[in-house]
Amino acid sequence: MTFVQAALHAIISIKNAGWHPAHPVQFYGLLAISAFSLSIVLLVVRKCLYEVFIKMHYLLALTALVALWRHVRLQKAFAQIYMIVGSAIFVGTTILHVVTLLIRNVTSNQFGSRAKVFRAKDSAQIIIPVNRPFTVHAGMTVYVWMPRVSLLSAFQCHPFSIAWWEVNDQGKASSISLLVQKKDGFTRRLIEHQAKEFLTFLDGPYGEPIDLSSYSNILLVASGIGIAAQVPYIRELLSHRPKSIFVAWELDDKFNLDWVYQWMDKLLSQDQGSYSFEGLTETRALEQQTQPYLEVIWSARPMESGIGRLLDAKWYFIGDR
Repeated sequence: MTFVQAALHAIISIKNAGWHPAHPVQFYGLLAISAFSLSIVLLVVRKCLYEVFIKMHYLLALTALVALWRHVRLQKAFAQIYMIVGSAIFVGTTILHVVTLLIRNVTSNQFGSRAKVFRAKDSAQIIIPVNRPFTVHAGMTVYVWMPRVSLLSAFQCHPFSIAWWEVNDQGKASSISLLVQKKDGFTRRLIEHQAKEFLTFLDGPYGEPIDLSSYSNILLVASGIGIAAQVPYIRELLSHRPKSIFVAWELDDKFNLDWVYQWMDKLLSQDQGSYSFEGLTETRALEQQTQPYLEVIWSARPMESGIGRLLDAKWYFIGDR
């Protein structure tokens, strides 16, 4: 919409005043429109080169801002007031964001956090101590800055869903856990890196909680790394004790099971009921009592080669009946 309005303004102005690109007023106006145009063109590479896109987007936005200021300043137009107010709001929110980051990550004896990385096959779990504990709800995300992973990572900040968190006596998160799947760029460099700890800064958490406590039957579906977003909902729902929760999880590889073993065991220990673990390859009893509260069901699907491969995992939470 901004580009459309700017283009219409340019067309009308050139029609009335003529084509004089060397004139400062038209020059800066055309420069601003060019920055808007390139921002739209960059959307083509947003998915595959997001970091390049976002940095170029910032640069083009700054270019457009300076060009627009010169454009309206030369004309002594009333629009200068709009530019001043808009720029003041932008600068104010930026300063507020920076102050919030410092408060979140810097204390009298801590500058950032020392995140621990536990790697597995094409994935990793990141455990980040929280310098200033905050309240976590299911569905929340944080932006992570790890400047020492690579040269480029010093200029990158990446969002991840909070998969698990440990709480202090006030019920706030003292540490958070993230699941990372190996892709291109930052995640690949992080997983292939030899270091086990990294200086880390957190931005967030972001996201509004979704209250599912009013529902008695819940179906959660996940594929691969998507289980990271569902485990927090299971954790919160258990405190409300719904009639049943059914979690259908399609695995990319059997190693994916290692992601949630420890967290599922913690969820099981929250209740005094009995629990059973049933599978095609192994069975283990966690506690013994008359009425099961949680059943964990594993299913396998044969591949065309005839070799069995674990593909699906299902947790079925059964409440009091």
